[in-house]
Amino acid sequence: NKMRAAYKVRHDLIINELKAFDDRFRITGENAGIHVLLTARYKTTEEELVNSALEAGVRVYPLSDSFISETDISEYGATVIIGYSSISNEEISDGIRLLKKAWSAKF
Repeated sequence: NKMRAAYKVRHDLIINELKAFDDRFRITGENAGIHVLLTARYKTTEEELVNSALEAGVRVYPLSDSFISETDISEYGATVIIGYSSISNEEISDGIRLLKKAWSAKF
């Protein structure tokens, strides 16, 4: 119960922080675990999203790395996974701020 409460706080925080991305990303998966999916609403690639995030000091993961078999990722668009199970509330806020800066500058 203690961890469930902590994850709920992190979940609510990350969803609230990600509202600033509504115009550039579709946010999904928010009710499916301790991660969320961001799919770009503009032309880019997972690799560009991952690399620009990493340059800003934030690690996000390409959705395509989670596929079990060869899948045509074009139907999913440029989608990244943002996990929040092992980071603090402060790190969530800092990370989202860095992503806003990184992705606003490039896309």
